Amino acid sequence: MSQKKTRVALAVFVKTPDISPVKTRLAAETSAEFANSFYTLSCEATLSVLLQAKRTLDLQPFWAVAESQALLDPRWRTLPRIAQGEGALGARMQRVFDLLRSDYGSVMLIGADTPQLSTADIATAVQHASKQIPHHILGPSADGGFWCVGGNVNIPAAVWLQTPYSSAQTYGLFTEALQRESDAPVIRLKTLCDVDTLADWHSCLTSLKALTEPTLAQLALMQLAETTYA
Repeated sequence: MSQKKTRVALAVFVKTPDISPVKTRLAAETSAEFANSFYTLSCEATLSVLLQAKRTLDLQPFWAVAESQALLDPRWRTLPRIAQGEGALGARMQRVFDLLRSDYGSVMLIGADTPQLSTADIATAVQHASKQIPHHILGPSADGGFWCVGGNVNIPAAVWLQTPYSSAQTYGLFTEALQRESDAPVIRLKTLCDVDTLADWHSCLTSLKALTEPTLAQLALMQLAETTYA
């Protein structure tokens, strides 16, 4: 591999509150104000972990922003920004993944709704991503989806576009499609809980409180629970 291909790119898929609705299922159970607060703090917590990890890992994080008009929004200024583009989720993930794969040896995509991520979780993912052998990476989420997808080889369009997302079967069907369409093995990361519902928030909060060295942004997110929906 050339020097250009040794670094790992990690894109965080985000929406911009006040432009797009965020965490609508959580908002329905709580309030739009709480969902917006959670999402904003969750993005900041995710960023804090990535910046911490970047100091010691061969990692370049990006924001993958849903709205083209928000690419210059100040809240996304901390990282390089990529437009997700138009279309369904699978098409947008494929676009960002393929774009980064043209410049980086390995690429990972995550959401901004697993704020209990630790630097150890990122380090493990980067360690797998940095392997020279062809491989895919998939991190299952507790609800049947996945919190991380990536690898060092391209993912066939059929896998991205034909998998049903936001389903309890998403992880299993995506994995089956990868095994059917690609010869590269799938490396499985640990299972995490992403936050879509109030029950997910409670599970996430338990994981946040179990962190041995939470970042200041993760502590701020925990403080959200002191007065609301703990």
